[in-house]
Amino acid sequence: MKPILLYKDGVKTGDGFDSGEFDIYPNGSLVIRTVATKYEAVYTVSKVISSLELPVSYDISVQTIVTPTNTIPAVEQCSYVFDNICVKTTVSHIKATCSIKESRPAIYLSWAKRTHERDYMLPSNYMNFTNNNVTYTSRTTTEFVFEDSIFLTLLVCQASSVPLNWMKEENIILIERQTDYTSMFTPDKTYVKIHSRMYLSCNDRTLNLLMWKRSRGREADVETMFVSIFQPSNLTQLTYKEYRLEVDGSISLQNTLVEHEGLYACLHDNGVSGGIKLHNVSVIAQDKITVECHAVGENSELFSLSTKVDLLFNNVLLRDRDSNILTIAIIVGALITLIVIISVVLVSRCRKRRARRRKPIGIVINEVEETIPMMKSDTCYSEKAERFIKQLKAKYEIFYDSVQPIPYIKDRMYCVDKVFVEGSIEIMTGISEGEAQWDKLSSYQELVKESCLKTKRHILEGEPGYGKSTLTLQLLYDWCKSLSKSPLRGVDVIIYLRLRQLSGVKSILSAIKRFILPMDSDISERDIKEILNQMNSVLVLLDGFDEYPDQESTETDIYHIMNKNMFQEFNVILTTRPSCVPQGFAPHSDRGRLTGFGEEARKRYVEKAVIGKGGKSVDKIMRKLQKNPVLGDLCQVPLFFVMFAHMTYEKEHFVTFNSVTSFFRYMIASFHSHKRNKMKDENVEKFELMEHEHKELDKVAFEALSGKNQTIVWDRQQLCNHLGHEFYDQYIRIGILVEEEVINIADTLHPQSDIQYKQEVRFYHKLFCEWYAAHYVAEQLQGGRIDSIHSLLQNLDPFDLQYVYRFACGLNKIAAEKIIQYLQHEIEGKKFAILCMLEQADQTDRFIKTVYDLVSSSVTTINKDESKLLQRSTLQILDAASKNQVPIYCLVLDKGLDEANDDGISLEDGFHIPVLSTIKKLEIRLEKGTELTQDETLGVFSYAQECHNLKNLTFVGCLLPLSFSLKFLSSFIKAKHLQVSSVQPQILQSSKIPSRSPDLNPIENIFKLLGDQLKYDAIENNIEFETFRAFRSRVVTTLLQMPRAIIDKAIASMGKRMMKSFEEKERELKY
Repeated sequence: MKPILLYKDGVKTGDGFDSGEFDIYPNGSLVIRTVATKYEAVYTVSKVISSLELPVSYDISVQTIVTPTNTIPAVEQCSYVFDNICVKTTVSHIKATCSIKESRPAIYLSWAKRTHERDYMLPSNYMNFTNNNVTYTSRTTTEFVFEDSIFLTLLVCQASSVPLNWMKEENIILIERQTDYTSMFTPDKTYVKIHSRMYLSCNDRTLNLLMWKRSRGREADVETMFVSIFQPSNLTQLTYKEYRLEVDGSISLQNTLVEHEGLYACLHDNGVSGGIKLHNVSVIAQDKITVECHAVGENSELFSLSTKVDLLFNNVLLRDRDSNILTIAIIVGALITLIVIISVVLVSRCRKRRARRRKPIGIVINEVEETIPMMKSDTCYSEKAERFIKQLKAKYEIFYDSVQPIPYIKDRMYCVDKVFVEGSIEIMTGISEGEAQWDKLSSYQELVKESCLKTKRHILEGEPGYGKSTLTLQLLYDWCKSLSKSPLRGVDVIIYLRLRQLSGVKSILSAIKRFILPMDSDISERDIKEILNQMNSVLVLLDGFDEYPDQESTETDIYHIMNKNMFQEFNVILTTRPSCVPQGFAPHSDRGRLTGFGEEARKRYVEKAVIGKGGKSVDKIMRKLQKNPVLGDLCQVPLFFVMFAHMTYEKEHFVTFNSVTSFFRYMIASFHSHKRNKMKDENVEKFELMEHEHKELDKVAFEALSGKNQTIVWDRQQLCNHLGHEFYDQYIRIGILVEEEVINIADTLHPQSDIQYKQEVRFYHKLFCEWYAAHYVAEQLQGGRIDSIHSLLQNLDPFDLQYVYRFACGLNKIAAEKIIQYLQHEIEGKKFAILCMLEQADQTDRFIKTVYDLVSSSVTTINKDESKLLQRSTLQILDAASKNQVPIYCLVLDKGLDEANDDGISLEDGFHIPVLSTIKKLEIRLEKGTELTQDETLGVFSYAQECHNLKNLTFVGCLLPLSFSLKFLSSFIKAKHLQVSSVQPQILQSSKIPSRSPDLNPIENIFKLLGDQLKYDAIENNIEFETFRAFRSRVVTTLLQMPRAIIDKAIASMGKRMMKSFEEKERELKY
């Protein structure tokens, strides 16, 4: 088939191009110059990269669309429209029709009945017809019949498969059943005092549909006051004249008058059942009314005189005539009082004029100026606030629409919602015995709920690459799109600032003006302050405190905001690395942390952002991850997994990695090769030279990370001059370096008058900075160019910059030996040194000896409150020991157990302990008083059975179940001669469990009844050691001392087998 378009070396050819019907962009996009239905077809585009690679082809289906004349399905039957809600009144049934006119393609329509639970589809008659085979008119009809107990029903016309979201997908019609309310229900007689507050209840807080009506006695004089759909979350009408609809469905009136008398009806329904509440309201007068008259108008504040008049009336029901008399009396009293006040005012003014004549001229002028009333501002802040919010959202859209999973592929950018998959998030719930307690959140959206913002200040921490910034972009997306399920829907304004840009910017209002609002915005900093103060709900997102240049300054607004000296009522979320948590703010702030990608999160990302719903392809990528065991841990970091997933999907043959260094080296090479493949042959050699020769960049990265504040941004022009223009441009094009526009504020007495924008440069991610800094460290240590390794590494905290150390060890063997020796001076450093050893391609005898020294004779502990780096290091040590047959003396799991089975033990932080074939002793410590279930305990026993050298299993601080299904348990414990013990405060239980008779199972329920009594007995009698035989005797004794009625009740619930067992043994329990 002859192609209609061909693009090669910048030249466009083909019949479609020559005819003027088609065009092609350099990136391969097809352009149809004039849209018409004749161009609807499937187009195939093929991309040929080189003669050595097969062409890549895509099929693209083109369909012409025409936006319909109405942007919402049109409902044809309406008795009246109330606040944009179509309402239809009918006696018993209705035929409802809705349509969409002149669209292409045809839109399918259907009807549904909406309740508080869900939508119920109604039988609908759908049809469509075409106009000149171009546009279509769609139409659907349904018939609805009221049930006896239903008075309101909500019908929904729904449009399916709407292209490009060009219209709202549903419209509603509220059906009201027309009936004589008073013949079915008796009104409540309600008396309300005149000028007092009237409150009329409806039903309860579970209302879904609600309508208030009012009648003054004449059938034709009935008015609809309120219509509310899915109350209380979506009130469609809050006020009607002087009335107010409350959130519980009731109505209120602050000042009740005679004209407010009448019959009030509240119709309510939830789609399943409903009812009507009637109130017959009568207004009564008080026996005394006090009328106060005082001066009003210009300069009224100068006079504090007032007069009160008491008007006395009989306590009778008011009628129209009575109301007129009362009105006349009030007017007469007010006139008399007004005459008195005017007289007093005139006398007072005469006295003041005389006093002025005695004063100097200057004083008179000043006094006159002070008496001039202040002019009211004409500024309409509500309109300006709308523009402010619109400008915010326009900027935020640029942020969240520009996500690049792989930075070197610049033409592949995503909306954050297309690639965001939330990992595990935990919230700090308190501190127990000096240790932080954390609970998992079910969703990232809980971060912005009041339960996570109790202090209105929240610090969200996460390791590099864990997705802190991506999470903030997703929050921006949720707010800008007003997602119905997002708690951000109720937030008026979100302020989002990247703290790395705010060097020298002390004012947050200035930061908002210069970094978020457009350059030509007429909204000033003063306007921003006033607008924010008008808002009911404001959320401030401060991203990247660890990269904030002024984090130690106490003179910035950021400092004052976090200390609640500013924006006290605003909610603030600050993101940072765990090692850079601001200690001055943390004690009085809520705390959260990102803990990375688990297995399910990885699969969801592949399905959502890489492949789509494709089981085999997803499994293929996950299998490649399993074949790279070192990546299992590394890919808990979302940044690494994202790159791994995309690179794996694009390349058929993906290599296996045995270290973090080898993976990162491959990733950096992919950055360069992607760009190199697009270059001409004569430029490739110079390109490859700059790929491998980057010593100046290495030094720049090292000096930045070893500085006091780790400032990893540079002035564009200075860095460009330092690295060389060609080198700089290459690394910018590749995506390793990223340019960013920031403010340059002059250091003068009036900095606001000399503000300029400038370009700054940073690494795509801080981990890339650590990669190049590691090259510098490796080179320095290899060549022996330094007198002291301590002087080189003293400012590089291994727990903050672990990858600098790990990369350096993987890059150079000599450097690795020096670094490992340097780290082993401290106990925690010994564990980390193992990770550095694993970066080397060959694991020598020295490595095995180091592992042996760490685990063979001393206790190895994994504590859930340790840093992830320490836990990760410990797991690597244990795995290496098991694989190399190094005996593991004892492993202590301190408060981190999640679940266990015969495949391994899962920890709460997401780590996994494989079966350790050489472990001798396992100790599991849990929170004091934790009760393990039977399944949890048997899961631990199943794991113990797979550890062939395990001799001792100890539970500390927890309560084991008093009964088991011991057919399985006793067999393998007896076969392994395993010592099982439970250590608790004041109690030590140790037992070698013998074989049991089959009579145990019938008395398991008895054990449950006796459990609490046995615990109390052990504590009271200070039982510290007890064999299983002694424990059996104590169970029998305790049982025999219990009242017969309790025993009979327990026996009766155990079935025939238990009763037979007791009858045969005459209440003597045999084991």
